[in-house]
Amino acid sequence: MLYSKTIRKSGTQEASVPEMLTRARLYDLVDYEGYNQFDTGVFNFSVPTVFSQPVQRMTGWPAA
Repeated sequence: MLYSKTIRKSGTQEASVPEMLTRARLYDLVDYEGYNQFDTGVFNFSVPTVFSQPVQRMTGWPAA
C-alpha cells in the first residue's frame, strides 16, 4: 500500500512501519559504505603547486 494512502486514511503512518526498511537495511541495500569510500576518494585530493616562487605583480596594475 502506498504510504500516502495510509496516512490519508488513518492520519498516521504507524500501520506502515513494519513494511518500511530500517536505516541499516537501506544502507546495506545501496552499499552506502562503498559509496562513501568512493565519494571520499573523489573529493580527497590536493592541487599541485604550479609555481615554485610567489608570482610577482605585473607593473602597471593597480594595487589591491
